[in-house]
Amino acid sequence: MELMYRVQARKKGVTGYRNVCRPTKFGNSFSIEEYGRTKAVQLYKEKTIRPKIKNDTIEEWLGDLIDAESIGCTCPLTLLCHADVLVWVINKIRKYRRIKNE
Repeated sequence: MELMYRVQARKKGVTGYRNVCRPTKFGNSFSIEEYGRTKAVQLYKEKTIRPKIKNDTIEEWLGDLIDAESIGCTCPLTLLCHADVLVWVINKIRKYRRIKNE
């Protein structure tokens, strides 16, 4: 399986991605306007993702998003985004599954 990657959602010509923007369950509930970009992404990682990893529920929560080719958020690709956290986690899961199945 290839590595997951992020695209800029709603950009002209960009198709075939899974949306991880609000209001999907993967959207970042910590707004950039309120917390700033870095803090909002950090809070998403600490409050949304990390507890699911610790409780061993992350794969169930991500579901078939793990098998998607790409995910999309409206953040510009040059800026930090909560989708980067999802990409990192999904690629770790994919790597673990590949090693486990060898």
